[in-house]
Amino acid sequence: MTEAVHAALCALCDEQVDVAPTAARALLGDLLISRAEPCPEPALAAVDKVLAAERFAVPPIMCEDLPGAQWLSVGATRLAVWRGDIRRLKIGAVVNAANDQGLGCFHPSHRCIDNVLHRAAGPRLREECRKLMAQRGPLIAGSAPLLTSGYNLHAAHVLHVTGPALHPPGRQPTSEEQARLSACYTGCLEAAAAAGIRSVAFCCISTGLFGYPSEAAAAVALSSVARWLLAKPKRQQAIDTIVFDVFTEHDEAAYTAALPRLASAAPGGDCASEEAAADAIRAIAGCDKLLIVAAAGLSISLDQPNNPYHAANDFALHYPAATRYGYRTAYHCNGPVR
Repeated sequence: MTEAVHAALCALCDEQVDVAPTAARALLGDLLISRAEPCPEPALAAVDKVLAAERFAVPPIMCEDLPGAQWLSVGATRLAVWRGDIRRLKIGAVVNAANDQGLGCFHPSHRCIDNVLHRAAGPRLREECRKLMAQRGPLIAGSAPLLTSGYNLHAAHVLHVTGPALHPPGRQPTSEEQARLSACYTGCLEAAAAAGIRSVAFCCISTGLFGYPSEAAAAVALSSVARWLLAKPKRQQAIDTIVFDVFTEHDEAAYTAALPRLASAAPGGDCASEEAAADAIRAIAGCDKLLIVAAAGLSISLDQPNNPYHAANDFALHYPAATRYGYRTAYHCNGPVR
């Protein structure tokens, strides 16, 4: 640690200093992000003092009271799409879109969620990640998340998970990449439920630097969470609140556009937005007649994960016996084998 950085840290931790110097605080943050070596305990304690003061200077936002959020329900669990500062959320766990090393971002100039959360939580977060990663090895896209404490975040815990990276960025994801992204969301919910964590805030996993298109990612996120909740009703008693925290206007628009498709992504379940339900009631009340029809359930969208209707690999996974007779997809079963 250079003399200049040491002096900056001392100034920030000096009880006689009412306002931390902006330059010194920025220098400290950049140093901690770029530092690959473990921090000694005296330095960790000094940094805790600085970050604790910052944490209590700005009031937290309760996950049950999100300004401007769009609320939905899946059974007994409430879901929200919210554009806001994830660092201020008072919640059981926030989800960090981590890289495969699981140690956080080492580039001070990166505007990634990994950087944002590690800066706010402080270096103790990286030290815990270092110990846990030494036991499990790299984080593979879609694998089980790493669960840590939240330290100087308002969230009690952090779930670190790695999503699929698309090359080139922005292309249409494959069915395998959709499945891996879906596993990120369901894996985090499984880990939260197992740990007794009743509220979770997701970031937009794999978008940004990992190149997953926002519209496709939003569809996977919403449908995967809904299906997980509806698969076993007891899960709705385990998780009270799920927040989809979006960062950009583009991501917010993608989630807003995906909301009407949530009900069709989880057929047979109680899954509707409060506003959409009110609109439906008004529309039905104004009708002269109501025609009720049933469908075969084969109209699932092409971009949904775990899709035996369109994807041959998914069909073979669920219906291996049918493949012996030449059938390739669920749609293919409707007509003669060619």
